[in-house]
Amino acid sequence: MATFKQRDNGWWQAVIRRKGYPIDSKTFEKKVDAEAWARKVETDIDRGVYVSSSEAERTTLGDIIKEFIKDFAPQTIASAKTKKKPGASNVIV
Repeated sequence: MATFKQRDNGWWQAVIRRKGYPIDSKTFEKKVDAEAWARKVETDIDRGVYVSSSEAERTTLGDIIKEFIKDFAPQTIASAKTKKKPGASNVIV
């Protein structure tokens, strides 16, 4: 069920609480936008297709680059060093 609160700055916060799902909230300038978002999220939950976008919205490009360097770059660099050039025998690039 969604609840709506008007914040001190005049914006509206929609909060959705459903058993078995994480609490989700978002803030909007207009109450009508908060209600529309809440309806969409609740419909997605009812249909079984809900995916929380909270973490994705908080993720920055810097976070993605750090994750890439930590998880993928070491493997990519190691494989690039041992690749064979066509017509050559096991040359390290």
